[in-house]
Parts: sequence; structure tokens; C-alpha cells
Amino acid sequence: MALTITERDKALLMIFGGVVIAGLTYYYGYYGLNEKTIVIEDENVTLSNQVQLLTTVSANKDTYVNDTDRYILNTNKIMAGYPSLVTTADKIMYTELLTNILVPTYTYEAVLNEPVAMDIMVPEREDQLSGAGADVTGLIALNQYESDGTIPDVTGLMFYDSVEVMTFDTTYNGLKQIILNVVNNEDFKNVTELNVSYDSSTGRLSGDMTIDYYYLEGTDKEYTFPSPGLINHGTDNIFGDVTDIQSSGQ
Repeated sequence: MALTITERDKALLMIFGGVVIAGLTYYYGYYGLNEKTIVIEDENVTLSNQVQLLTTVSANKDTYVNDTDRYILNTNKIMAGYPSLVTTADKIMYTELLTNILVPTYTYEAVLNEPVAMDIMVPEREDQLSGAGADVTGLIALNQYESDGTIPDVTGLMFYDSVEVMTFDTTYNGLKQIILNVVNNEDFKNVTELNVSYDSSTGRLSGDMTIDYYYLEGTDKEYTFPSPGLINHGTDNIFGDVTDIQSSGQ
């Protein structure tokens, strides 16, 4: 039996085929193109942000260069101010130096504590250009700054605070000179506590002073052991001074 297709069936088949073709055209054509358009628009937004970032960096290049140079200068200056080590011998010699600033100054006790390690807080470097994307690699390289100096690496350093409590007897001017020597010393030190009493019968000051000695371990500085020189050596006092101030006839 032969299959007969009427004109009506042909028309229906043509309509159905047209609908299928239209659907496929929409799905693979317009819909697919729309998805690509969305992706391109997202990429354009990203690239626009990258261009804006690079424009800002380029406009502020001089500021970034100056800030980097200032960071290098200040960091090197700070690192240069700390010795590589502070030993008990260093404390003794410095205490003797303070004693000899203005005679008669007497140091009749010095408690030397063990150094305490302290953490160095290193802020993380924020490199905004690193996330700019591969498409603008050339622009990033063009705007990068290479300093003439080397940015110091402080991540491997260990900071120490070594404390001394020095008991003293001196004049007003003597105490003033001692404090000035501590705060202006080429190796960073600090007076963190000072207790002073005045003796009206002698006009002298006595008390105790807490001195913090700081040093950085891990720098390229070499440690030089101090020379004892002409330091006094007392029987009951390493500094050679009398232990009973009042009986010394001040």
C-alpha cells in the first residue's frame, strides 16, 4: 500500500520543520551569541578596571618611587642603628662609660637580665599590579619601578631586648648627661623606667634606671667583643666603686 501525503500534511511538515529550524537557529545562534556577548562584556569590565588601575599607577609613579626610596633609606638607617649582639660584657662596659661621664658618679649595682626575643611585624606587600592579568603584562612591565638600591629583606631578622637595671648615685647634671648619652647613643637604647630620690644633706640624686639594649640578629654586621680598657675592678663591686655611698664622705 503506497503512502500518500496530502497537501495538508506537506504544509504541516513544512510548518513543523520551520519551527525546528527557528528553534535551532535561536539556540545555537542568538542564544549562543548572547552568552558570548555576556562573557565579552565581563571581560571588558575587567579590562576597564585594569586600565583604570594602570592609569592611576602611572599618574602616581613619582609618589610610588619616592615612597620606595624613602622606605629603603629609613629601613637601612634603622637596621644600622642596631648592633648584631649585646652581651653582658657590652652592658658592663657601657655602664662603666656612664659612670665616667661626670665624676663623681657611682654605680654600685647593675642587674643584667637575659635578652628577650621580640617579634618583628612585617606588613605584607600589596602588589596591585600582580593581579592585572596576562593581557596587560606589557603595560605592567612598562610601569614597574626598579630602584637603584636593594629593598632590605627583614623577614629573617630576630629582634632582641636586653634589660639592665642600674642603681646609681650622682649629681643632677650627672644624671642629665647619663640620660642624654643613652637616648643619643649610636646603638639604639632606651630608658624605660627611672626612679630618683633627692638627698637634701648631700644635694645628690640616687635611684635606679632601667636601660633597654636592643639588637638585631641576622644582619650582616660583625660583632666586636668590647675591650675592657682601664675599667676598675672592685672586690665587692665590678665597677670598683664603694657600695656604701654615705660612708664615702660625699
